[in-house]
Amino acid sequence: QMYFEDNRLDWAMGELLAYATLLEEGNDVRITGQDVERGTFSHRHAVLKTEMNEEEVVLLNELGPHQNGTFFIYNSLLSEYAVMAFDYGYAMASPSTLTIWEAQFGDFSNGAQIVIDQYLSAAEDKWKNAKRSGFIAAPRIRRSRRRAFVSTNGTLPAALRQRQYVCG
Repeated sequence: QMYFEDNRLDWAMGELLAYATLLEEGNDVRITGQDVERGTFSHRHAVLKTEMNEEEVVLLNELGPHQNGTFFIYNSLLSEYAVMAFDYGYAMASPSTLTIWEAQFGDFSNGAQIVIDQYLSAAEDKWKNAKRSGFIAAPRIRRSRRRAFVSTNGTLPAALRQRQYVCG
């Protein structure tokens, strides 16, 4: 209705359409984090519940016969360290899957700082792991903290370290 009647899309609808495109192309999408099914701040509504029996419906897995990928979305417990570490390993084992770890607040990423330091920012140099993955850490953070989040090590290209908008 939003598109057909009002000729507009909001952020949440644009996000879901992007995932649908990836799914049609045969890529899996996996999202984890606190309340990601509903999307507290993005109003994602990726999982709907029926009124009669609260059956969960994931419309991104109901795109039709042309759908070649699967959409996985999980609300996680409040253990950023464990969830981010698992998802990083998942992404390394399944590099063609878009794997997103999302925190409601940037401060939630503090609990995963060891994973960020030891793996995300240093994997290539420290562990000689140059393998590509589809892992994205997406904390919803204030503009002032974005630069700090993406510049966790000194090996990022200067152009990336100086950007105003990098994530979130």
